[in-house]
Amino acid sequence: MAQPSANSVLDAVDAAALVQPSPARKASAIRAFRSARIHALDMQTDFVSFFAMIVGSASLMFKSVPLSWFSLFLGVSSYLNPRPNLQTQNGQIMAGIAVSLLAIATNYLVVAGYEILALFRDSQAAAAV
Repeated sequence: MAQPSANSVLDAVDAAALVQPSPARKASAIRAFRSARIHALDMQTDFVSFFAMIVGSASLMFKSVPLSWFSLFLGVSSYLNPRPNLQTQNGQIMAGIAVSLLAIATNYLVVAGYEILALFRDSQAAAAV
C-alpha cells in the first residue's frame, strides 16, 4: 500500500477547509435551533394549560375541591412558564385558568349545597320526631 504524499495530504486539508460552513449557514443553523427550542417551549405550555383544563373539568365531574385547586395551580404555572410566543399562548392559558376558577367556585357551591341539604334534612327529621 502506498503512503500518501505530502501534496495529497495538503490537498485534503485544503478541500476540508473549503467545506467549512459560511457565516450565513452558521447563522441559519443557529436560527433553526432557536426556533426549535421556542416551539418546544410553546408545546410544553400548550400541554400544561390543556392539562389544567382537563383536570378542572374532571374536578367538576368528581366534585373534588382539591382537584380544582390543583388545576388552578397547573393553569397559573403554565402562565408563569417562559413563553416566547406570547400572542398565541395567552388565550389558551387564560382559558385553563378560567376553567380552574370555575371549577373551584362550582365545587364550593356544590359542597355548600350538600351542607344546606343535610341541614334541611336534619331539621325535617327533628321536626318529625
